[in-house]
Amino acid sequence: MFGTARSVFEHAAVDRHELAVADRIIAERLVLAFGFAPRRTTGRHRQFARPDIPYVVNIQPRGKEKKNY
Repeated sequence: MFGTARSVFEHAAVDRHELAVADRIIAERLVLAFGFAPRRTTGRHRQFARPDIPYVVNIQPRGKEKKNY
């Protein structure tokens, strides 16, 4: 699929609507590549945090589609 965090980021930046089936996996890899660590998992919701950023990134599906951020 995608080899590096850079390629994931570039693909997401160029064509955000094309990301569909593997959105959650791609989003999780991207936030991990930017230094976020898993914080909490509740059902299908995933939260990631970094000590130097005062908010949490929440990744959650919307049916079969990704949730727009």
